Parts: sequence; C-alpha cells; structure tokens
Amino acid sequence: MSNRKKDEVHADDLLDQLKKHVAPPVIQPEKSKTDGADAEPETAQRPKTLEELFGHSFISRGSGSEIRAVTKARPIPPERREKAPGPADPTKARIDETEYDLQAIFGMKEETSDDQATPTPARRKSGSEKPADPYDALSADEKKRIAADYRKKLWKMRGGILLLLLLTVFALIWENADAIGFGLPDFLDQTRFPVVSGWIAIQLAVWGAALVPEVFGIGKTDGKNVAPIRLFAIMLIVHTAYVVVRMLLLPDTPMLTFCLPVLSSGVLAKLCSYGAVKREYLAFTVAFSSKEKYTLRLLEGTDADLERSALRDHMPEETRYFAVERVRSVLGFKREMRARSSVKRPVKLLTVLALLVGVGFGIMFWSSTGSLATALSVGVGGFFLSMPLSLLYVFYAPLTTLSAGAHHTNAAVMGERALDEYAPPSVVTFQDSEVFPPEQVQLVGVKVFGEADLSKVIGYASAIFCATGGSLGEMFSLVVSDTGYTADMDFITVSENGVEAAVDGELVLVGSRSFLRDAGIRVPADDRDLASDAAVMYMAISREAVARLEISYEMDEDFEGIAQNLFRSGVCVAIKTFDPNINRAFMEKRIRWGSDMPLKVIRGKEKKDRILRREAAESILLSRTKRGLFETVKFCRTTRHLIQIGVGLAVLSLLAAIPVYWLLLKMVGTQQVTSLNLMIYQLVWLLPTLVITKFFG
Repeated sequence: MSNRKKDEVHADDLLDQLKKHVAPPVIQPEKSKTDGADAEPETAQRPKTLEELFGHSFISRGSGSEIRAVTKARPIPPERREKAPGPADPTKARIDETEYDLQAIFGMKEETSDDQATPTPARRKSGSEKPADPYDALSADEKKRIAADYRKKLWKMRGGILLLLLLTVFALIWENADAIGFGLPDFLDQTRFPVVSGWIAIQLAVWGAALVPEVFGIGKTDGKNVAPIRLFAIMLIVHTAYVVVRMLLLPDTPMLTFCLPVLSSGVLAKLCSYGAVKREYLAFTVAFSSKEKYTLRLLEGTDADLERSALRDHMPEETRYFAVERVRSVLGFKREMRARSSVKRPVKLLTVLALLVGVGFGIMFWSSTGSLATALSVGVGGFFLSMPLSLLYVFYAPLTTLSAGAHHTNAAVMGERALDEYAPPSVVTFQDSEVFPPEQVQLVGVKVFGEADLSKVIGYASAIFCATGGSLGEMFSLVVSDTGYTADMDFITVSENGVEAAVDGELVLVGSRSFLRDAGIRVPADDRDLASDAAVMYMAISREAVARLEISYEMDEDFEGIAQNLFRSGVCVAIKTFDPNINRAFMEKRIRWGSDMPLKVIRGKEKKDRILRREAAESILLSRTKRGLFETVKFCRTTRHLIQIGVGLAVLSLLAAIPVYWLLLKMVGTQQVTSLNLMIYQLVWLLPTLVITKFFG
C-alpha cells in the first residue's frame, strides 16, 4: 500500500483489517507469560468436566445418561472484593482486544498530543447539566490538606465566638450599668456624653462585623449560612443607622443604644457558621474515605421507569423513588453542601414583619409625642424585641446534632437539602446484591440432562447473569473467573420466572420449571432436590432442557429489621433483580410478615437496567452500613420537625412581642426600655427552643 494514496484502501486489505479488529469477543483470563509457542489453543484449554471447572473431585453419576454433581462456590476473598467489587461486564471486557476504532483503521484519525488524549478522571464533561465540582477529583495529599484546613478554620471560629462573647458581656455592662448596679467612668455615661456613646456603639458594630466576616459575602449565591448571617447583618445595619442618625440630628439628647441584642445575634450567627463548617468537615471525612459506602439516591426521569411501571397501580403520582446503592466516593460534594433547605425560608418573612412592627411603633409614638428621639428609640427597640433570636439557635443546634449523630454511626449528611429530600421517601429500592450478599450466594448443585456439555451450561449461565449483575451475576463471575465465558449475549424477554436470551446464536431459557413448560419445553421428571433449602432453576438450549442448577441464598442479617422500620413508616420496599429465583413467594419464605407487607420485586428488562456498583455518584446521604443509612434518614426527618417547631415558636414570639412591648412602654416609659429588657424577652423564647432541640433531637 505504500504506492497508494493516503486515503485509498484496497478491498482485500480492508477485509483483512476488519477481520483482525472485529473478532468475536470471548471473555477469558489472560495467558500466563510462561505459555510457549506450542501451547494448545484456548478452546482446547477450557474445562469439560465439573472437576476441572470447580476444582472439586466429588462427582457422582445418576441413573441412565444423566450426570449429577454437587459443588459449592468458593467464597469471594476480601482482597478480590476490594479490587473488583462488581462482576465482569461482557460488553466491556478485553477492550484492547475487541474494541476497534474505524478512524484508526482507515488512517483518518488526527494526531493528538498526550495532554489532549488523556482525560482527567472523575471530572464532569463541560457539556453536562451541572458544573464540575472542585472536590470531584482529589488526590490523597489534597484530602489530607483539606481536612487540615477544616480543622484550622474551626479553631479560628472558636476564637471568634469567644471574642464575640466578651464584646457581648461588655455591651451588657455598658448599656445596663444602672440596672445591674455596676459603676462606670463618666466618659462611658450615655446620658452625659451621647456622642461618645454613639462612637462606642459604632466601634462595637465594626468589631462585631470583623469577627463575623461572612456578613460581607451574604450576596453570594453559594453561601452555606445565608439566612442567619443575613439576619445579623440586618440588625447590624439597622442599629448602626439608628446611632448615626441620633449623632447627627440629636447630638444633645441622651443616647439609648441596643448593642446587646445585636452582638447576641452575632454570637448566634457565628455559631451557625461554625456549625455549617463543622457539618461540612464531618461529611468530608466520611465521603472521601476509601471504604465503600451506601447511598440513598433519588431516582428521577427514566431512572425510575421500572419502579413506576411496577407500582403505578399502588402508589400515587407524586411518589418519590429512591435506590440503595454502593459507592466509594461522592461527586458534587461542595455543590450539595452549599444547597439550602426550604425550612429557612420563613426568615425573610419574619424579618420583614419585625421591621414593620418597629416602624409601626415608631410612627405611632412620633404622632402621639412629636419627639423624633422617642420615635427612633421606640421603633428600633420594637424591631429588636420582635425579631426572634431563637430562630438563629434552631438553625444551629438540630443540624449540628444531626451531623454529629450521623458521623457517630459512620454516616454523612451532605448539606441541608437532605431535610427536604427524605421527608419522607415513599418507595425505597434495594438491589438484590444488598438483600442477598454475593459472598452468601452459592451454587450448590448442578444436574446435567442427557449428553449436554457441563462447561457449556455453566458458560451460558455466566454469560446471561454476569451481564445482568447483582448477587447471582457476581457469584457466576467468580465461578468462571479462571475459564472465561462468551460475550455474545442479548436478552429477548425477562419475566418474573425466567430469562430468555440469545447466546452464541442459540436460544437459551433459564428459569423455573413452569417457565420452561409454558415455553413448550419438556423438563425431565425430578427425582429429588440436591439441597432442600436451595432455589432451583432450569436451563434449556435450543428448546431442549439441558440442566438443573441449585443455588443457596442467605439474606443479609440487617435487611429484615430495616424493612420492618420502613414498613412502619409507611414506606414501600422494592427489590430490583434479574434473578428468576427471587420473587414474592421466595421472599415470603425468608421473612416473618404476612401477605400484606408492602414489598415488591421489580424485574430488570434489558442491559441498561443492569445491577452494578458505582465507584462514585452524586449523593446527599452516605453511610458505611445500610442500617446507619436509614437511621440517618430518620434523624433527617426528626431534625426537620424540630426546626419546624422552632420556627413556630419564633412566629409566636413575634406575635406576642406586640402586646408585650406596648405594656412595657406604658409601665416603664419610652426612655427606660433598655437592651436588657429586650434580651430578657428573647431568652424567654430561646430557653424552650434550647430544651426542645436538646432533649428531642
């Protein structure tokens, strides 16, 4: 071809190249380096007997021409499970041998640099719906550095909270010296030097803002703690504006300041920011550990098609579907941590209402007294009295308690959106490998009919179920780990009792006796089961029954308790599987409930429904155990209820502030309502909020 043009390809050469690159794929182990040139062909090395296939020698012969064998699948070694958590996928195995690139064959592919040819792992494509997260691809050193940065930031925030407390104590003594009987120097007397008092109030506001630097970024869309910080910022601005107006327009009238409630709100807002960083740190330590974790993923769009079609007659249209999955790491961590919960929406409304209360009192007293000083002090005091500071604490304590409790059970809550996401789920789908762990699923017996080839039976069963994944697929993947199996397999139909597929051009049916009988296939009479507690399924090749396989299952010890708790909560439990042995009757024999339990077995239909384990996925909730996962879901609901109760108390405190403030002004006078009076009222509502979140959280 050297004399031809670059883009000209001879027909014979093209055929040879295509044959070379498009050979039928067969999943087999790689040859040993010690294999010489005289080694036998690969097809000749495939085992023909059960002894060679399983490494066992206890084969017994049945009557006539039947071959009977009993064996036990080897348990999956821990190191193999770590290195290869999922079964082999026939469609993707031996990429270097079976996958081809027509552009490379025809010489049409442009040369690319190494930098362009090597994609960055675990990062999103630029065309995806959501932007890439900065934490999606972290090295081990980066994880350690980020964790250290979190710890350093938490220590700094503790120092800031302490300094804010000292400023608050100073404001308490300075503004209420006469009420608490504490003598102050003359230059700190608000009645004698109002301008000096104004400057002190401004300095306290500046120091408070410096210790809560988050107030300077409340306009950012990615703020984690927007609602509490915004409330503090509004109180800070209102009080500073009030002091400046008094200094400019009324420099000779006694100054009445309200630094105590402002700085108290700063302490609580800083506490909320501290809690947000602590929650993010606790979630980070779990999300970016190297161990496998369980997640509860919301199924949206086509991902929930199987569940919707199976449960459309039993569940309402607004049903939310979730799937229990295993992952090693989480994607979109920072994006989820920045998400806000709907439980904080009342903050804006309450802030506006409190401002209206303050403005209303100010206008009312200005019209009745005609004094600007009285109108300003009464109006600002009314705002600070009616603005519920308990709202800040209720956004700190329950959420932080939730994260700390989750971390104690090796779980993590990614952001506040979990409060909305799991309130409550209606359907939870478990993969069959989470109900029946693959290491506890064993092939305990094989009976071959007539002259059927045992290795062909095992190879075809492996081709079907390794393509579906799940516990049965992982078990067969282990069985043929040393021999390989064909990748030429396509599903025809998948029903509740069996699977019909085309393997190497032959029609293969695997399922129950009734499944084969309904297809018009005669199954030899069964004399006895090799294992009475095992599930039995039959195989037919080219419409002739060839074998019976007996498989033993052990259910996960936690599944029954988890399902019971979900049932009590009104949640329907579903099991997703391709396994013809797992059905409603099969589950009823292994669990201790009546026929009315809300349990549904959902059957996969094609390869896209394959059951697999993800290395990484977007998650809001993670846990090292399934039990810890659903305990955390329960904590999320409890936390949401506590916050809703706290918001309800805040609304009551705002409504009660109107008559209380009116009576207070009438009893002590407009110039005698100090910041201490306002804080006492705030504490009256803060204490029950503290008790509720402490003892019911």
